Amino acid sequence: MRHDVDVGELDFLIHMPLKQQKTSAFRQVRMDYGINPARAYACGDEKKDFVATLSSGMHPLMVSYGFEDFERLALKIGVPAEVISKTPAEFRSRACHALDADPAGPIPFGDCEPPPGAQQGRCKNSLCSAYTSDS
Repeated sequence: MRHDVDVGELDFLIHMPLKQQKTSAFRQVRMDYGINPARAYACGDEKKDFVATLSSGMHPLMVSYGFEDFERLALKIGVPAEVISKTPAEFRSRACHALDADPAGPIPFGDCEPPPGAQQGRCKNSLCSAYTSDS
């Protein structure tokens, strides 16, 4: 189990070495397994992860409880707040939703803080009920 996700139920899970260049590795994994980029995801916690994911045609699942915090990822680096998970529970919910997997149980989002420029309310994309964007 990782973040309450049974990784044994996934087709595969690949951990990248910290010093390895990721863009070419992400592309190679997609090619090796014949994965359509529209159904490919990578999780990261810093700018180079986000850039490599997008550069390889994949969808980012970013977390702000690792190397970079939420404010740095969203405000300084420019990662959209909507793709950043602040907690392992939020990451699990997003990953399960993206993979059409049934999460082990309901994830409460009442303790989420809204991203900058957002106000309390109901999220329109149903991933988080703690905020909606002003725009």
